[in-house]
Amino acid sequence: MDQIFNVDQSYVLSKTSNYEVLGDRQATDLESNNRNKKKSGLLTAILLATTIGLFVIYWHRAETSILILMGISCLVTSFCYWHKPQCNRANVIHIKARIKNKNSLKHQITIGEDLIVNYPPHWQSFIPEKTLDSEEMDVTLSDRRLLCYGNLSISSDIEQFGAAKYIIRNLILFIVGLVSSIIIFQLSNIVYSDLFSYYPFNNKVNVWHFDDAVTLKNSAIQKGDLININMSGASYKANYNDYLDESDIVYINNRPVNEAELVKVDLMMIKKLFDNNLIKTKRDDAVVQRETQLKNEIKEKIKYDRRFQQDYDYVDHSLIKLLNINELISVVDESCKLFEKDQPYYLKKFLMETLLPSGKRIDKWEDMVKYSQQHPDYEEIVNAYRVENIVNLINSLQESVLNYYIDQLNMELENYQFSQQSVSLALANNKKITIIQPDADNNIVGMMIINRYYNALKGIGGKINIAGLVDDIVYEDNKSVSKLIINDDPLFNKNNANLVSLASPILISVLLFVITTLIAFSNGVILCWKLIANLHRKNRITTAYANQ
Repeated sequence: MDQIFNVDQSYVLSKTSNYEVLGDRQATDLESNNRNKKKSGLLTAILLATTIGLFVIYWHRAETSILILMGISCLVTSFCYWHKPQCNRANVIHIKARIKNKNSLKHQITIGEDLIVNYPPHWQSFIPEKTLDSEEMDVTLSDRRLLCYGNLSISSDIEQFGAAKYIIRNLILFIVGLVSSIIIFQLSNIVYSDLFSYYPFNNKVNVWHFDDAVTLKNSAIQKGDLININMSGASYKANYNDYLDESDIVYINNRPVNEAELVKVDLMMIKKLFDNNLIKTKRDDAVVQRETQLKNEIKEKIKYDRRFQQDYDYVDHSLIKLLNINELISVVDESCKLFEKDQPYYLKKFLMETLLPSGKRIDKWEDMVKYSQQHPDYEEIVNAYRVENIVNLINSLQESVLNYYIDQLNMELENYQFSQQSVSLALANNKKITIIQPDADNNIVGMMIINRYYNALKGIGGKINIAGLVDDIVYEDNKSVSKLIINDDPLFNKNNANLVSLASPILISVLLFVITTLIAFSNGVILCWKLIANLHRKNRITTAYANQ
C-alpha cells in the first residue's frame, strides 16, 4: 500500500512540478543514517531538564515521592542518552529535470516549476545556477533532499570520505548540560556541598543543639558537624562599634561580671541628659510684650537712623521663653564633672551669657549653679537662635558623656569577652551576625546603649539563632571550645538527619553536578572535534570533485 502511495505521490509531483520520474527506490543504509533525525538528542535533553527541575523541587521540599520521580527520570534519561535508534528508510525517486534557479544561502535548488530541493553544503561549487537541459538526480520524497546529481553522490562521499559528523545532538546536550551545571552550582553552593558530602563517608557527622554557652564550650563538637545554636547571653565585639549593634563576630557568656567590678554609670544623670524635655520653651504673653517693647524702642531709633528698619522687621517671633533653667544648669553641671575642668568651658560660658538674669552679674559657673538652685522656678526670655545653639551644645555634651562611659565599658566588655568562660562565633565569608536585643526599658538613646553594655556584662545579652555547618574550630589550652566558624548557608538548615543520609540533597547535588558537567564537557569536546572533522572532510570532497 505504501509503495502505491509513493508512486502516486511522485506521479502528482511530476505533473505539478514538470519533471520526469524515471523510477523509485528506498534509501540505502548510508543515505538513511546520514540524516537520522532520531539522533537529535532532543528527548534526552528534555528528560535531563526534567530531572534537574525535579531536583530543584526536592532541594526545597525534600519529599520522598519527588526523589522517586527523580530516580525514574534519571534512568529514562540514561537509557535515551546511550540508546541508538534505528531510522526508517526514506523513499527516493529517480527523476530527470532542469534546475530552474539556485539559492546559495539556503543551499536549495528549484527543480522544474516549483519543487524546492536541499543539497549538501559541500556541493555548493558544483551545482549550477540553472540548466537548460534536463539532468538525472535522486531526491527523497519526505524531506526533499538531493542524494545524487550527475557525478555527485551522497553514498559515494560517505564511502570515500566517511559520513559527515552529526553535531545537533552534541550541541543540544552541551547547552543543556552547561545550563544544568550552572543551576546546580548556584542553587547548592557546590563548593561547600562537595566538602560536606565528603564528611559522612570519612567521619561520623553529629548534629548538635545548644541553648547555653557552658554546654557548647565543653562539647566534643568537631569540624564538619551540623549545629543549631539558640541561646541568650550574646554580645557584639567590643570596640567594633560604639553602639554595640553590629560586628562580624559575637561572644556568648552566661556568667555575669562581679557587681563590684562593674563600671559605675550614673544612670539617673544619663536619663536626664538625654531627656527630650531637658530644654523646654514656650511663647506666652510675656514674650509678646517683650517683642512689642523692642519694636517700640527700635521705632524711636528709626527716626534718627533708617538702618534700624531691618532690626524692626526681624523682631516678630525672635524671642522665646526658656523654662526649667534650674534643671538644665544642674544636669550640665553634673555631666561636666566627668571631664577635666576646662573641657566643656564654651558650653558653660554660653549658658552664662544667655541665661544671665536681668540686673545680675555672674562671672563664675559655680555662682550660676548656686543661683539656679536658689531660684528653681527661674525662667528667662532669650533670643530663639541662642536656644538652637544651646540644643547643639547639649547634643555635643551628650555624645561626650556617652563616649566617656562607652570607653570604660568597652575595656571591661573586652576583658569579659576574652575570658575563658566565653565562646566566640563567626560566620563564613565574614558575614554579619544578627542579635535580638532584650526589650529596652525606655526609648532614650543613651540609656538604650548603656543598658546594652550592662546586659552583656551581666550575662543576659541578646539572643542568637544560628544553624549551619561547623567550618572551623579554635580550642583553648584545656581543649574546650574557644571559637566556632559556622557556614549558615540555607543548604545546611534543612532536615539534619536527611543531610547525612544517601538521600541527602547535598550529596545528590554533587552527583548531579558531576554528571551534568561531564555531559557538558564531553559533548563540548566532541562538538569541537566534529566541527573540525566536518571542515576537513568538506575540503577533501571539494578537492576530489574539482580534480574530476
